[in-house]
Amino acid sequence: MLIDNLFLGFRVVIPIFTIVILGHLTARRGLVKPGSFIDMNNLVFTLFIPAHLFYSIAGGNVENVLDFKFLGIVLALILVMTAILLLIIPRLEKDPKKIGVMIQGIYRTNFVILGFPILTSLYGPSILDLGASILLISMPVFNILSITILGYYTGKKTDLRTMLAAVIKSPLVIATLLGMLAMPFTLPSVIQDTMRLLSQVSTPLALFVLGGLLDMKGVGANWRDLNIVMIARLIIVPLVFLHLAHLLGFHEQQLMTLMVFSAAPTAVVSYSMTLYLGGDDRLAQQIILYTTALSVFTYVFWIYYVLTFLA
Repeated sequence: MLIDNLFLGFRVVIPIFTIVILGHLTARRGLVKPGSFIDMNNLVFTLFIPAHLFYSIAGGNVENVLDFKFLGIVLALILVMTAILLLIIPRLEKDPKKIGVMIQGIYRTNFVILGFPILTSLYGPSILDLGASILLISMPVFNILSITILGYYTGKKTDLRTMLAAVIKSPLVIATLLGMLAMPFTLPSVIQDTMRLLSQVSTPLALFVLGGLLDMKGVGANWRDLNIVMIARLIIVPLVFLHLAHLLGFHEQQLMTLMVFSAAPTAVVSYSMTLYLGGDDRLAQQIILYTTALSVFTYVFWIYYVLTFLA
């Protein structure tokens, strides 16, 4: 059983990260121009992933998406984690442009691009109801926290109206809400088929583009900060999240969904947010790169850990 769970982890994770590596090799060989990867990334987040979310949620279970106990725990864990980071990180790093980047690098996860395919491989499309419920809470909270924290440490202030507009206009938020509205109804087959085809494109394209955007550069003076973020993001945060959820009596699929969310590498969008608000963009890029690379191994371990000791 122990070996079976370990091999299951490898079987789920390796194909996903193989596509990421192919994207990176394509960029390294110049087969696709860097600007094209940026354009494709915009397309992924404005069309394909929103279509995937809508298709998954519209055919899902209302009780799973609107499990208020689960949503409340996720929200509480995010807020408590961020509060702790605000107390600890400024004691470890004194450069204001790096403090906000490190905090964001720990709490903001790449759940959609890497988490959804892992969950689907483990349990099938039906598990995405739980994934969508986490997005419903995490996306608005992450955007508000990023704008507030990065803006505070870089001195670039953003008003409440701007923050709310960024949340409301997010294609992922819009797709999640539309999917929930469509859940009680049977959509016309032409809409279902179109969304299904777009959904099938989203995961491989998103993974391929992620690989193309990763820039393998030296860590230089940021090695210490990177170690702090990587240990917190990939080990400490999922360990705490999982055991608290286990104590609260969450079932296997909830635990696995929470694990995939809390153990995900840092979100690619955190780099764009750092550029916009004037943080240390080189550190932000390195955090994304190295947490993504190491998550190949940590995801295998956490899948094994949940199935062996917590399920």
